[in-house]
This record gives sequence, C-alpha cells and structure tokens, in this order.
Amino acid sequence: MLTFGFAGFRHGHIFSLYERVKSHPETRIAGAFEANEAARKAAGENGVVFDYDSFDAMLEDSSIDVIAVGGAYGDRAEVVKKAIAAGKHVISDKPFCISLRELEEIEALLKEKETVLGCMFDLRTSANFNTAARLIREGAIGEISGVQFNGMHPLNYGTRPGWYFEPGMHGGTINDIAIHLFDLLPTLTGHKVAKLLAARSGNINFPQEPHFSNAGVLMLALDNGACVNGDVSYFAPSFAAPSYWRFTIGGSKGMIEFNYGTPGVQLMRHGCEAETVPPEPAKNDYFDAFLSEIGGKKLSPCTEEILQTARFALSAQSLADRS
Repeated sequence: MLTFGFAGFRHGHIFSLYERVKSHPETRIAGAFEANEAARKAAGENGVVFDYDSFDAMLEDSSIDVIAVGGAYGDRAEVVKKAIAAGKHVISDKPFCISLRELEEIEALLKEKETVLGCMFDLRTSANFNTAARLIREGAIGEISGVQFNGMHPLNYGTRPGWYFEPGMHGGTINDIAIHLFDLLPTLTGHKVAKLLAARSGNINFPQEPHFSNAGVLMLALDNGACVNGDVSYFAPSFAAPSYWRFTIGGSKGMIEFNYGTPGVQLMRHGCEAETVPPEPAKNDYFDAFLSEIGGKKLSPCTEEILQTARFALSAQSLADRS
C-alpha cells in the first residue's frame, strides 16, 4: 500500500488525481496541505481533508511514500525538489516546472535519491488517441509523412485562478499546453521528436493582461523527417469546440483524423472508401505507469520519458520567447 500526501490545490486538475488515489485499492491518502486560504477553502468544499499545518510537516511524516503536487505552476518546482530531497516519489499535474534550470535540478535530485517522477498526462487515456495509435502501429496509413494538430484552449478569463496572470507564475502557453503534444507524439506516431524547427508566443488581442502570452504555435520534426505543426493558443471559446485536440496525420498510404471529443477515428486510405473506426479505451494510463515504476517495472510514461517531454516543452517555450 502506497501512502500519498497532497501538496497544493490551486489548479482543478489535481482533484481527479485525489479521487483516483482515494479509490485505488493499492493506495491511500495520509492527508493534504495548502497554504493559500482561498484554495484551501475551495478544496475543502470538494471533500479534501487537510491534516498538515505545513509542507515540512508532511515531508517529515515517514509513512508518506508519494507527494502529489497541484499548486500554482511557478511554485511547483520548489515543492517537487523538496519532496525528492526528502526521499519521496512525486506525481504532479503538468507542468511540474517552468524553466530548464528547474528541470535540470529536478533531474539531478531524481538520480541522486533514486525516486520516481509521475506526471498527469491524461490525454493518453483518450480512446480516439489509443485507436489512432493502434492503426498507425499496424501500418494502416503507411509511413508517417506529416502531422497537423489544433490544441487551442479556452482561456476562461475571469474564472481561471488569478495566479495564471501573475508575472513568473504561468511559465508560457507552449509549456502549459504543448507538453501534452510532446508526450503523445512518440506513442501516436511511433517516432521520436528529433528537432524543434520554430516556435512563437505572444499577446494577441488580450489587453486585459498585456504581459500574458495567450498565443503559442510551433513546428518540429520527427526522427523520420516528418514535419509536425500546430497551435496551442488560448483562442477557443470553450472545451466543446470540435477543434479541441484535433489531429490530422498523413502517411504514405492514407490519412487519419480525430479529435478529443467526437467518438471515432476517421481512416482514409488510397483507393478505399473512408471509414470510421470505433474508439478503443486505453488499458493503462499515467497513474498505472507511475505505480508500476515504483514497483520496479517501467511502463510509458516513465520518469525518463517525462523528463524528456518536459525538456522539449520548455525548449520550445524558450525558443518562442526569443522569437
């Protein structure tokens, strides 16, 4: 039985992990800590019980094996580093850090303490993604030639947490959203990301927060030479937009298209009629992989893959910030 302590509830994603740990037969929650009064009150209204007066008190609890991190993006790296230094495994909402320097420090500590890092890459559980990955793996569209994606999100300004717009706390739209892309691509296409080609971010038509970059576009190459390009800007009106995480993947024998919200994958092959392939739920997810690695067996995404994914996302953000 693995025991979890939850540190930070300033982003809604962490609540799904809280429920997952609470209901899993091989895990339990020792308690939680949140320094921000408003976030603590909101989390309490969602059933979270706070048992620790400080994060240090949580780290000193020898019964805790894992620290789950869900604070503001700009605060996460310090929490992650302190947890690893205390010998705890860590699982975090994405992103778990907002700079390459922080990433290097986290990686060094993980090696020193021989602990495991997990990240909430929940798009891996998409049935459409799982189906498309199987079709590509089976050669349904031949060799991958190119990928286009639309990852535009709604900003929901006015209801998102205020810390999003505090200087130094968000860390960039590409690092925030495109980190999912870098996680998905190797499994989806069967190819590793080889090179960042271009990236740009900026403030577009958002005068309310002039320092906040709500736009993010990027282009990269896979190890077979295929080009990947797309947009992760905060321009969508809602999560229900049909363009939400839409992928169009061209290959030597055809094309696959799908999005996150519409069940089924469109398969179009040369000389054949288009068909809709029913979605197939994924058998494992980020949490299964995390528990498995702690138990000594690596599944994807493992610590090494998570670090590489973050490195690509942060490098792309850095490139965008310089453009």
